Order: sequence, then structure tokens, then C-alpha cells
Amino acid sequence: MVRLGVLGVALAMGLAWASSLPSVAILPFRVLRSSSDLEQLSSLLPAGLLAVLQQNGFSQVALEAYPPGASDLSSAASFLLHQGLQEVLGGSLTTLSGDLIVRAERYALVGGVPKLVESVVITTGSPSQVERLARRILARLFPHLLASLSSTTLAQVALQPGALFLPVGGSALLRAIALDSSGQLVQGARYLYESSNPLVATVDPQGQVFARSPGQATITVQAVGVPVSGSATATAQVTVQPPYLGLRLGSGLEYTQGVPSTTFRFGILLTPSLSPNSSVSLPSVGTTSDPLSTIGSFFASLLQGGPFTLELDLSPAETEVVLETFFWDGNSYLGTGLAYFPTSTNGSAFGVRLVVGNNLIAPGRASVPLEAYADLLFPGGQNPTVQFGLETGLNLFQ
Repeated sequence: MVRLGVLGVALAMGLAWASSLPSVAILPFRVLRSSSDLEQLSSLLPAGLLAVLQQNGFSQVALEAYPPGASDLSSAASFLLHQGLQEVLGGSLTTLSGDLIVRAERYALVGGVPKLVESVVITTGSPSQVERLARRILARLFPHLLASLSSTTLAQVALQPGALFLPVGGSALLRAIALDSSGQLVQGARYLYESSNPLVATVDPQGQVFARSPGQATITVQAVGVPVSGSATATAQVTVQPPYLGLRLGSGLEYTQGVPSTTFRFGILLTPSLSPNSSVSLPSVGTTSDPLSTIGSFFASLLQGGPFTLELDLSPAETEVVLETFFWDGNSYLGTGLAYFPTSTNGSAFGVRLVVGNNLIAPGRASVPLEAYADLLFPGGQNPTVQFGLETGLNLFQ
């Protein structure tokens, strides 16, 4: 008896709730810009609204056609409301810049007069999820009865693409999306981006990644502003690569014992990669008392275990081989290295090089650099020789 009494009370409460819900008529959504997809959606969306309302206890709900002579939604709603219905829903569909624009309206009698009591405009990228769109519409049209329909919980965040391979100085956009447990897009999420290594790659608030220098970095995105039931973060790996091949053509001045002379040269640069435990074997440049030993040790420490460049320069009077490393900051770079002249006007010589450069064209597969260089040479038994000049050419990226 007690159980029957409890069930009776629950049934009575359920009937009371159902009877308190209004009777609703749903009209077809009018298509403002004709297309086959919108024509199909104009009939599917009312069916979706009907299904969601019925799932939420609205028993007196039906699909209706526009009454004869009704030229717009307002006049159609006025006619149906005067026929005894309590609520009338309808709206319009159109597209703008590839997005679907849905306008939905809810009419009811207020003081015996038909009036527009709620309206909503929703922009969505895809009309394929009709039920999800219907839930969003109804949550806005019935804010007191169906507000819970719009509450979705984030289950995972995806970052696309998951890996980037960029030339130094390049950039690319990462796109974050928040999904619920059914794999549907969660609206209203905001995203915070962070780079694990800003010296290699930075990222702005919109997810645009900028390659600063060769190396690797991890970009992490966190979704905020929505309820979370799973992981609210995702990552993407960024690999920044230096140019693997460079061609140079330039001219400069050479000062030997205070006498200037003009020189032209052509250069080829190759940049292989070293594993973290690799090292560079440098030629012997003198005894411990030789100042070049200190210089050689310094540059050797710079070249240990990182990317290096081997450069071959040819000019009418000499050949130069340079082992150098570059420090990048976007499109600008500084290069330092050790130079060896197996053939020159003063015989073989060792020296040091300094290069300052900038890519004139934002890199894609290739870029055009402009460089200023300076070489300090130490011929055996002779006074040092200074060379400096300007070069341009081509950098090629993988």
C-alpha cells in the first residue's frame, strides 16, 4: 500500500508537470537563400525540435503547416494562437560566408494579444547535427524550462595539426577544438596557448606559432570557460629546421698589411644534423701558447652537439673552408665559426668568422638572405689579414 501510494504521488506529480507545459505548434523554417541543404534542413529542424520537446515532457506538441494566406511567421503565429494553441515556434535559415545562420522565434498570447516573446540567432559551421542545433535553439527560446539543454561538458581537447615542421622564421596556425563525450563540438570554450621553449617557437593567443630558432618545442593548449569532465589540455610538437643548403654570391674588401684589395666570391653552405651526443672534430690550430688555441676551444664548445654548417667559399685568389654555427631569432641570425684557407695569396691560414644576416623574404621552401661578414685570418709567420663584405643568395629548406 505504501509503495502504491508513493507511485501514485509520483504519477500525479508527473501528470501535473505535463499539464503545466504549454501546447506548442512548430512551423517549417523558411529558407532565405535557396540551396538543397537548407531546403532539407527547413523540414528536418522542426522535426528535431519536436523530438527534443517530447523528450522533455511536452506532450501537446505538433508540426503545423503555414495557414492559407499567412505571408510571414508573425501572421501565421497569430492565426494559430487564436485557434487555441499556447505557443508557436518558427524561424528562417540562411548562409553567410559558409556559416549557417538560424533565426528562431517563439510566439505566445500575452494579455490575449499574440506577441513575440523570445527570439534567438545562432551561427554554426555545419547543419549536420540537427538534434544538437535543436537543443541549442530550445534552450534559448524556453530559458526557464529548458536552460539545461545548452549545458555541455568538455571531455577532451584536440589540437590540429598535432605536429608542425617549420623553417626557421616561418609560422603556422594551430586550431584547438573542444569536444564532449559524444565527440560533438562544445560551444563557448576559450583557449590558452603556451610554448615549452619560447627560444625555439612562440605562440600567440590565437594559436599562431612562430619559429624562432632550430630545435624542438611543445605547444600546450588549455580550454577554459566550460565545465570539464575529462582532459582540458592538448599538445602539438613543433620542430624548427635550419636551411639545409645555401648559395652565396658577394664581394668585399681584403686588408693585407694595410693594403686594401677587392675580392669576389661564391659560396656553398651545407647544414647536416648532429645527434645530441655527437661532436665536431676541429683541426689543430697551434700549441697551448698560441692565442688561436683559446679561440679554437671557444668555438669548439659552441659547435659541440648541435647543428653546424660547413661552408666552402671560392674566389679568384683563394679557397676558404668554414665550420660555423648560427644563432637564429626568427628571420635574423648571427653566425660564428672557424675558417681554414688551404690556398691563399699568403699560403695556408686559419682564422675566425663573424656573420650577421637577415632573410629578406619570409621563408617557405626558400628564402633570400642578406649577410655582412668579417674574417680575421692568421697566416703562418705573417701579420693578420682582415676581410669583410656583403653577400646575398638563396637558402633552401626541407
